[in-house]
Amino acid sequence: MNQRYRLDDLLHEFTAGGTAPGRFWRGQDLVLSRPVAIHVIGSDDARAPALMAAARRSATVPDARILRVLDAVTDEEISYVVNEWSRGISLDDLVAARGPLSPRRAAYLAAEVAEVLAAAHSRNLAHGRLIPENVMVDESGAVRLIGFAVDAALYELPDDDLDHDLADLGGILYCALTGRWTGRSESGVPRPPEHHGHLMRPRQVRAGVPGALDDLCMSVLRPASGASSPPAREIHQVLTGFVGDPTGMPDALLRHDDDTSGSATQAIPLPLDGGSWAAETMAVPAVEEPPPPTQADIPTQAGMPAVDDTGEDGVPWFSPRSEKAPPPPPLEPPPEKPLFAPDPPKGEPVRRSRTGSQEAVTGSTGAVPPVLPAAAPPPEPSGKPGRGWLTLAIGIAAVVILLVGVVMAYNIGRGQGLLGRDDDPDDAASPSAEAKPQVVRRTVADDLDPEGDPPSESGDIVGLAVDGDPNTSWRTQTYLQQFGPGGLKFGVGLVIDLRQVYDVATVEVTFDGEPNGLEVYVTPDKPDDVEGLTPAATTRAGAQASVDLGGAQGRYVTVWLTSLPQVSDGYRAEIAEVRVLGVRS
Repeated sequence: MNQRYRLDDLLHEFTAGGTAPGRFWRGQDLVLSRPVAIHVIGSDDARAPALMAAARRSATVPDARILRVLDAVTDEEISYVVNEWSRGISLDDLVAARGPLSPRRAAYLAAEVAEVLAAAHSRNLAHGRLIPENVMVDESGAVRLIGFAVDAALYELPDDDLDHDLADLGGILYCALTGRWTGRSESGVPRPPEHHGHLMRPRQVRAGVPGALDDLCMSVLRPASGASSPPAREIHQVLTGFVGDPTGMPDALLRHDDDTSGSATQAIPLPLDGGSWAAETMAVPAVEEPPPPTQADIPTQAGMPAVDDTGEDGVPWFSPRSEKAPPPPPLEPPPEKPLFAPDPPKGEPVRRSRTGSQEAVTGSTGAVPPVLPAAAPPPEPSGKPGRGWLTLAIGIAAVVILLVGVVMAYNIGRGQGLLGRDDDPDDAASPSAEAKPQVVRRTVADDLDPEGDPPSESGDIVGLAVDGDPNTSWRTQTYLQQFGPGGLKFGVGLVIDLRQVYDVATVEVTFDGEPNGLEVYVTPDKPDDVEGLTPAATTRAGAQASVDLGGAQGRYVTVWLTSLPQVSDGYRAEIAEVRVLGVRS
């Protein structure tokens, strides 16, 4: 290699299709005495011209966050590109070792990547293979991009597909938030689980992801029907607005948290695989060793509380014994008791006891043991058989009669009939006796989007509208025009399955945003469209809507949105909760 570069460590071998393998080395620039990264392929490799062209284009992006191309040479045997070398850890290794990043830290890292892409996209140049292995945090906490355009050439990927770059940028934010990869390029980071064939949102994979970052991820990875991903410049603006003041964020990246107090760090070994241009060490939080135990930490005798016996408040009599305590004295055996009572003093009378016809001398050791009397024969039954059961039955009947009398007296005292009901037959048919509407429990929601392609309106989160939690919500897609003849659709909605037929009295809807136009339908069968149906009620509501339906009968209640509140980027409605009150038919 013209005697200037020395190859030190082979870090990775890469292939694309049926081409010969290329090699990635850590080397040394012998002229300038500095470490460098070198990609090497054969000069007869079909990728060699594209590699040289990509190296030249990469050098036209003036951003210090790109590891610069320092040299690009093709000689008789090999073609190689020399890049700047930097010490740090790639994003895939970072989330594998420490788990997902905090939301603010993830937004900062993705914002740095988005700003680099915005500058490159303005020149119609893309990275081409923006994967977690190619995003690095160096030893100063700065975000650096690896293999700009060059990596795509080595893997025979286009470096002018800006939409591919944007999808990978959304995957970088998703990976930083969840530790999973969703971009278009192939990566060694595992894919997230799917829910009924649909990509799960970041907040469904990891709890605590803010709604703003969750929405941004999905708008980039899965844009609405007919829409395109926002440009890198707009993504950068949203992320920097979320982060706010970035002071101290590089230090927070090193510590893997958002603390900017600058705690001490220590170096740990890092892997060098998968094409990651990571050096051997980087700064991570130092693990503090526990201090040696003090006197207060040492267990005391007999479960006594640990009290330090030094200082002004010391209690010296709590300190352990210097000498072992003597054992307790042995227990004395109890005195023996005679088998028989002692003889009375001489001249005293001997006490006797009579048992039946036998006599026992109790005061002499030669006394005769007492003889128990013969068992008395059982008494003969008197009276007629079965009279005992009859007496028990009469007693139970008397108790029941007494309880019934007490209940009747209580009901009469309340002004009711003997059995607790109003004795007036006309009052039994009064409206006060009718069943009152109750909240229908265990309802099931489904989205209704007959004009959609495919016909689904955020169907993966539709259950949030009936989960009983007003802090979670179902939202429509964001539309550039309002519903109606001039918009993309005439409306979308929710279908609430009550599980059986009800006389529906009221439908209560809680919105996040206003105003909202809605129609409510009650049908016996699940509708596929509201065209041809007659609404039970039509209204325009703010954040709360209580729609009186007057007892419309059916199993399915459809909340159909005819107009949406305006948001910063268009029109979108959010329903936090739907409650249906009715009487079972």
